[in-house]
Amino acid sequence: MKIKELINKWKPIKRYVVLISFILSFTTFALVLWVILLQRNLHLFKWNPSQAKTFLIICLVAVIIPLGFISDFVIRLKKLKIPKKIPGKYIYVIVLAGIILTGAYIVYLKPYHHVGDKAPELMIIDQPGISGYPNLAVIFYTQKASTNYLTFGSTSEMTIRLNEQQKTKIHVFVLEDLVADTQYFYQINGEGTVYNFTYFPSSTDNLRFAVSSDPHIGAEDNNITATKLILEQISSPDNGYSAFFCLGDIVEMGNDDSQYKEQIDFFSKYTTLIPYRNVIGNHDGWFGGVDFWKEYFYPKKAPNNSSDSQLWHQYDFGPNIHVFTLDLEWGTETYTKAQQEWFENRLKTLNPDDWIIIMNHAYYYASSTEYDGVPWYDNQDMINTFHDLFLENGVDLVFSGHDHQMEHINQDGVNYFIVGTMGGILDLDPTYFTENSLFFDNTHFGFADLQFNDGNITVSFRTPENRLLYEITIQQ
Repeated sequence: MKIKELINKWKPIKRYVVLISFILSFTTFALVLWVILLQRNLHLFKWNPSQAKTFLIICLVAVIIPLGFISDFVIRLKKLKIPKKIPGKYIYVIVLAGIILTGAYIVYLKPYHHVGDKAPELMIIDQPGISGYPNLAVIFYTQKASTNYLTFGSTSEMTIRLNEQQKTKIHVFVLEDLVADTQYFYQINGEGTVYNFTYFPSSTDNLRFAVSSDPHIGAEDNNITATKLILEQISSPDNGYSAFFCLGDIVEMGNDDSQYKEQIDFFSKYTTLIPYRNVIGNHDGWFGGVDFWKEYFYPKKAPNNSSDSQLWHQYDFGPNIHVFTLDLEWGTETYTKAQQEWFENRLKTLNPDDWIIIMNHAYYYASSTEYDGVPWYDNQDMINTFHDLFLENGVDLVFSGHDHQMEHINQDGVNYFIVGTMGGILDLDPTYFTENSLFFDNTHFGFADLQFNDGNITVSFRTPENRLLYEITIQQ
C-alpha cells in the first residue's frame, strides 16, 4: 500500500489528530532543544539531580511521541498483524500521555511570559556621580509601551523633570549629579506616591551597607515575615543604612514572571526609599529568567561605566571603596571568559590598599551538608578560581548567599561572609565544617551590616529585628 493511499483511507478526524500531534511533537523537540541550549539549565541539572531526572523523562517522551506515530504508520503501511494484547490504538494512548506530560512541563516553565506592570525601585547603577558615589536610577516596567516622566529635587517642589521621548515598556530615569548627604524627593507622572531618600554621606566614614540574600519570593516554605522585617530595618531612616545589596535568589522560579511581579511589588515599598542593588542568583536565572532579571533590574538603558554586561559591575564609593558584583550563580559555571577578563583587568587598576569588596550569589568556602547527593560546602572550583586572585589583588571582604545560613570564614586574611538568610528556608545542620570558620548560624534569618569608620569596617550579623548576633572589626 502506498503512503498516499494509506493517508487517504484514514478518517478526516484521524488525519487532524495526527497533524496536531506531529505539531506538538515538533514543539516538544523545540522545548528540549531550548532547555539544552540555555546554559543555566544544564547547571541546574548538575546541582539538582532530581531536576535532571525530570528532564530526561521529557527527552524520552520527545522521542516516544513521533516514534509512536511512525510505528503505527509502518504497521498499517505494511499490513502487519500485531497481537490483540497490544492493539495499535494503545500507541495513541502513549502519545497522548506524552503530549499531556510535555504540555504540563511547558506550563511549568512559562518561558518569557510577562505578567503585569512592575513597581518602581531606586537602583544603584554603574556610573559615577559628581560626589564620588554612583548615580542612581528609578527603574520600572509596564506591560504596554507608554511614555512617562519623573520629577525630582531636593525639596518637595521637585523642580527637575525627566521626560521619555518615545513609548517603551522598560522605563529608566537616571538621577545624576546628586549631592552627598542630601534628601531627595521624586514622583512618577506627577501623581501618586512621593518617594524620598537620602543620598550617600559626605564622608565614607559614615557609609553603611546592608547585605542579605535568598528571600525566595514565591516559594511555599519561605518566611515572608522575616523578609518584611529585614526590609523595614534596612529602609528605616533611623537606622542610617546608605545602601542595600541583595545577593540573589530573590524569587523561587525565575521562569515564572508572576513571582518577579510579586517580589518587585513587595520590595518596592522599601527599595524606593534606599539605594538598592541586587545580584542574580541561580533561581533567578533558570529557564530564561535571566531575561526578566535584565529587564527589571539592569536594563540596557541603564548606563554603565566599567562593564558592557548587565550582570557584572563595579561600583566605587569615594576614592578607596570598590564593590564588585559578579555573575556567579551556582559557581564558576557562569564565569565567562568576558567576565573573567573584565574582572581581572579592573582589579589590576586598583590600589590593593583600598577596600575591595566582592558580592555575588554562590559561596566559596562554606560549612554545610549534602543535598540530593551533592555537597553544598567548600566549592573547590570557586576556591581554585578566585582565592589566589583575591590574595594577589588585595581583596578584603567577600559576600555571598546560596547556602541559607550566616557564616564568617577567614582564609589567609580574606574574609568570606555567607548571608543567605533573607527568608528562604534555613539549611540543615552541617555535616562538614570548613576550616577557619569563625561564626556559623543556621537558626536565624537576618542580614549583614557593614559600617565604615576611621579606616576600618565593622561587619555584624543581625536578626530581622536588628538584634546583634555577631560582630567583627576588620582593619585595613
